[in-house]
Amino acid sequence: MKAVKSGLDLRKKNVKTFTNLKKNQVKEYDEALSFDLGKTEEGKNIEIRINDLREFDNRNIAIAGMAGSGKTQLIKDILYQISTKTNHELKFIFFDYKGEGNPEQLKPFLEATKCNFIDIVNDGGLKFNPFLSISTDERQRPFSIKAFVDTIATFVPSVGVAQKNILMNVITDLFDEKKGAYPTINELFERLEEYYQENNRKPDTLYAGIQDLTTNIFNCSKDNLNILDNSLYLNLPPALSDTLRQLVVFLLLRYFNTYFSSTNDCEPKDHIFPLRYVIVIDEAHIYLKNKNARKALEELLRLLRSKGVIIVMLSQGVEDYRTKDFDFASQVKLPICLNVQNKDYKSISNFVGTPSSKYKLETAIQKLDSGKGLINVVDPQIIELNQWWRTKKTLG
Repeated sequence: MKAVKSGLDLRKKNVKTFTNLKKNQVKEYDEALSFDLGKTEEGKNIEIRINDLREFDNRNIAIAGMAGSGKTQLIKDILYQISTKTNHELKFIFFDYKGEGNPEQLKPFLEATKCNFIDIVNDGGLKFNPFLSISTDERQRPFSIKAFVDTIATFVPSVGVAQKNILMNVITDLFDEKKGAYPTINELFERLEEYYQENNRKPDTLYAGIQDLTTNIFNCSKDNLNILDNSLYLNLPPALSDTLRQLVVFLLLRYFNTYFSSTNDCEPKDHIFPLRYVIVIDEAHIYLKNKNARKALEELLRLLRSKGVIIVMLSQGVEDYRTKDFDFASQVKLPICLNVQNKDYKSISNFVGTPSSKYKLETAIQKLDSGKGLINVVDPQIIELNQWWRTKKTLG
């Protein structure tokens, strides 16, 4: 029975998924995971036990801070801690929307986290086929094709109902022809080009948007490894248009949504919630300003909270997280306010949560500066934030 029990314990660590995606198992990290945010003014370490259900019933993190506030250095330090404490088992993806990542400067971080650096422009595209988010199951396929088309239409300007229908029909026909295999983005554009020629349609925004995706953005080889198998720093340089950068991010998020939604919910054990992946979305305000992108982010936050996925959003101001149709801060259990332009009490309290003491929060707001952060865990307090550049020095 001891041997049987050992076998069952090992089996628990692999979680089945129910789609025809390349890999039908996803690993879990089911031990307690904590990381330090920094030190209080009294020199006490602030430890965050992120998957302890006695402290956090969801694991999403939101960081607000203007340029130079230290938010990128903070998240790199958190990722370093997560990576080393889980023996690199818990993988992450970091979307660098600004595209400021330099592989030489990032080398210590990449090596310390065993993370791969991909520059979309200079590395010949990302080894990933965005069509993997579409199910080849005949019953599910129409719905996943519609979701894929909606993602395209969210970011490609002026794509109307007629263009969406064209794209849906072209993709459907392409999947029918492939008979269970996945097409490539280049094949999609070839078929779309044929359709436009046969129907005497002039190239429009949809045509241009799909054509842009063929310019070495995605390497759709069937031999690609599952993108979830390794941690990834995805550099999206300004050489790419805003449309393309946003589209790349959301085509990947669409895949993550599909992949993890197809897995069973994580099963807590002894108040520890298992973890499967970390998604870091930099410059989140860009997406939060887009109504359709907001809906997609809202769906992501809600669906993946039970799947062991930590979603981290970085934005410039606290007000970015509260929109007319949705309060993103309500889906986040660890909001961290760094030095922000707008230090309005109401906006910050909406972001970090109602304080136990208004005076303590007002006092903390006044102390916000570069490299410092405000959290409202138990009480509002100012902390000297961990910064990756400082950790890197201690590592030699």
